[in-house]
Amino acid sequence: METDMDSDTMEQMDIEKPKPYACMMCDKRFSHKGNLDVHTRTHTGERPFQCSICDKRFVTKQRLLWHQTKHTEAPLASDSLGENHFSVQKSKHLCTECGKYFESRSALTIHCRTHSGERPFDCTVCDKRFARLGQLVRHGRIHSGEKPFQCATCGKAFGRSEHLRVHMKFHSGEKAFQCTVCKKRFTTSSELIVHGRSHTGEKPYRCTQCGRAFSRSGELDRHSSVHTGAKPYECTVCKKRFTRPGSLSRHGIVHTGAKPYQCSLCPDVFSQSAYLKKHMKIIHRVETAATGQEPVPDHQPGTGMFGLTNK
Repeated sequence: METDMDSDTMEQMDIEKPKPYACMMCDKRFSHKGNLDVHTRTHTGERPFQCSICDKRFVTKQRLLWHQTKHTEAPLASDSLGENHFSVQKSKHLCTECGKYFESRSALTIHCRTHSGERPFDCTVCDKRFARLGQLVRHGRIHSGEKPFQCATCGKAFGRSEHLRVHMKFHSGEKAFQCTVCKKRFTTSSELIVHGRSHTGEKPYRCTQCGRAFSRSGELDRHSSVHTGAKPYECTVCKKRFTRPGSLSRHGIVHTGAKPYQCSLCPDVFSQSAYLKKHMKIIHRVETAATGQEPVPDHQPGTGMFGLTNK
């Protein structure tokens, strides 16, 4: 709620308040941690509050509540302070399935698909179908490789804005979600949920073809290509197709000639991590890092693969 205090009075009050919470990115300070959390989202782009009807996301809960007045007839649920902030006028577009009202016919049409299961937007590459056009657009970036959301800190780019928001947490070091079993901490709630299945053994994603179950939806998607034979990922150079994006990325090295995997014990470089592991085992007699032991070289300095001297 706005007040009638002049700017000088408000500024004086603001100065007098202690501000122990500092932003790690711009050094701006705040008197309450909640205010710092909201401010930090201006740097990370995080929008943690999502509308359950149209999937729009918002920086604060208050903005979400204001937005939801467009969708619902009844007064909105009380916030954490137990206060009802909004009264909502009845809209004229009614969902006959659940009784919700909507401000526009288009919003009602989109909502009704949650009941009918209708998915009118289909991908022309892999035939997946979607209920919303925005979902199809985001999915299309998997095939096109488009990554319009770029990290201002390190330059890494992403196909979806929410992936950028998660990535920014790695710069801030934020790990707000803790496992109650092993106390390990995670950056996102979804990471914590997936991790929890390592304790419970839960595998909620089951293949309808063979019954095999998986703990992650991505694992099921990759497995499904075994049955369908689908290869939605195409190399733009030679048109060869692949079932997984990782396979396409590894294949791309064939055209670029890049060798990003450097041996830590000799000057040799490799195009794939598997080649480097084989090299380490055969030439340096070092097993994978999973042994927990530091690699011990058994070759003379200056020798490369197969013991040949590098010149």
